[in-house]
Amino acid sequence: MIQEIDELLTSDKIIVGEIIATEKHPDAEKLTICTVNVGQEEPLQIVCGAKNVAPNLKVPVALHGAKLPGGKKIKKGKLRGVLSNGMICAQDELGFERDIEGIWVLDSGMEIGKPVPYKELPREEDAE
Repeated sequence: MIQEIDELLTSDKIIVGEIIATEKHPDAEKLTICTVNVGQEEPLQIVCGAKNVAPNLKVPVALHGAKLPGGKKIKKGKLRGVLSNGMICAQDELGFERDIEGIWVLDSGMEIGKPVPYKELPREEDAE
């Protein structure tokens, strides 16, 4: 049986980052302030609502100006008063079927700052 193969895309705005520190958000119990190394001169501060964020994890990061599958544009902004300079992504936010809850934890061997492949549009799985 032949299966359709999805074309994977890349962008210099959706890249591998490594969480180097986390702290609880002072005004929102479900949010975490993450310090993320994305291969730039300075690490980025990103506010995240996923429960599985932790130091030393490699994660997909959508930088300011990134366009996610489905058209969502990522901008710098404040979440409950704390600046967030991007978004740490879950699998479904990059067009893949989610098989874990929370952020997508990447292989530890992936190189920081390199593009993370994504699909242009999420696909509905066949019912059969």
